[in-house]
Amino acid sequence: MKRIFYSIVVCTVTMLVVAGCNKDDSSAVFNTRFYTTEQNSKLFLYLDGSYVGMLSAFSTPPTCSNENIGVQLPLTIQLRSGSYRVVGKDSTGTVVSSSIIVLGKTTTSVSGSLGGQAVFASNNCVTINVFK
Repeated sequence: MKRIFYSIVVCTVTMLVVAGCNKDDSSAVFNTRFYTTEQNSKLFLYLDGSYVGMLSAFSTPPTCSNENIGVQLPLTIQLRSGSYRVVGKDSTGTVVSSSIIVLGKTTTSVSGSLGGQAVFASNNCVTINVFK
């Protein structure tokens, strides 16, 4: 009887652990749009230490549907699920914004150490505002 009880407990614990696992799909690809709300200064984007490009300034955030973009386009790149160091530098090369962004199928997060970054995620589209 003890053996059956222990088997039931082990099976129940195993099922709870497996059900609690939230596996992220590392093959997920996100249409990632970077922009800034800094109207009077140029900001340059670096991902994991590599230069990506200059950020376009928007007074209102661009949406994933392109409805409020107009002539100006956000800097858009495809990123896989994972963790990225996002850095914004001014025209003198000084770092004014720095954070780690984690993109995942079930979660998106940002943790910053300098300046600010705001993230909006919807399905496979992620919009990131990099500012001082």
